[in-house]
Amino acid sequence: MLYVMENCWTVIVAAEGEAFTDNGNFVNPKGYVTIVDLPEVADQTKATVSSLGFDAFNSRYKELKPAGVRFVYTDNNSTLSHDLEPEYVAVDKDANKVYVVLQENNAIAEVDLTTKTVTNIRGLGYKQWGSLDASDRDGGIRITFWPIIGWYLPDAAKFHQWQGRKLLFTANEGDSKEYPSQGFEEEIKGKDIPTSALGSEIHEMVKSALTDDGLLGRLKFSAIDGKDETGNYNALYTYGARSFSIWDLTSAGENISSALPQLFDSGSQFEEMTALHCPHAFNTNSDDVDSRSDNKGPEPESLAVEEINNRLYIFIGTERPGTIIVYSLGRDVSKPQFETVFCGGIPDNSNTTRQNFEARQLYGLDAEDIRYFKLV
Repeated sequence: MLYVMENCWTVIVAAEGEAFTDNGNFVNPKGYVTIVDLPEVADQTKATVSSLGFDAFNSRYKELKPAGVRFVYTDNNSTLSHDLEPEYVAVDKDANKVYVVLQENNAIAEVDLTTKTVTNIRGLGYKQWGSLDASDRDGGIRITFWPIIGWYLPDAAKFHQWQGRKLLFTANEGDSKEYPSQGFEEEIKGKDIPTSALGSEIHEMVKSALTDDGLLGRLKFSAIDGKDETGNYNALYTYGARSFSIWDLTSAGENISSALPQLFDSGSQFEEMTALHCPHAFNTNSDDVDSRSDNKGPEPESLAVEEINNRLYIFIGTERPGTIIVYSLGRDVSKPQFETVFCGGIPDNSNTTRQNFEARQLYGLDAEDIRYFKLV
């Protein structure tokens, strides 16, 4: 991601550093946050480039892990700074700070623009699932309670100060790593988890459901998280929280072993409200309803935050369905109000996405980014 400050003199770049194969050689670059200062935009030779890495945290993963920070790929002499992948940036202009989403690592890094240093990394913890539709083979929309865990793994994030509190909003899409050349894939379907590897901590209902494609058999879980020292699972983690969250930066403190304080998470409301108001767009891959339920569901992807008539409105775009879900905040920052789910750009008909596109009936899909504009 590239973010340009309002004065146009500073550009912030989230350099993800995804691993790749080059002529048969596996290359896993370190992730960086790059700050480009342009004192004279017209003269690029005077630009100052500062690339900030995460080497200082390589020896501190044991401190970070309790907060929910993930160190996903540890082979090939990879350090934590190789594994951390900056995805998105949110800027607190008044404090001259940047909050950097490390999506696959389930964490937020804090960058001081004045000193040009990475000052902290905070994990986001995990979500104790209430209800979700966990299968694309259950005959339709089936939102059910499951005692499993979800990593937040946000994509977009926005900073906003409201009611005297510094808030970070995240769209909790979910993501994972896969390196075919190294035989590494962190996702595993529920039915592929050996029953013998399920510890006594796993609920018997879950153990049974993992063998059924219509229940948890097709849901993607982490093959590397939630294991004890013997390699057995004491918890099952899935990818993405199918929600948006509000995090409290005002009371966050500096303890890297504790998760960032959460004020609110929308729980299962995205699926519930879409099922109620836009069932034709429920967990769809653009053509088939329910087809993404076994993966990451609605996949919240993008965010916009705007003050309108003394309330703070939050707009969340979903990737595959293309819906836009709207909440608003009043005085209580921990109690957003659901406003609506917009799916007007996705026709409710029997046509395929291509047919609707060619008929010029499709104008809302794959909301990679959202911007709010005031017409004056």
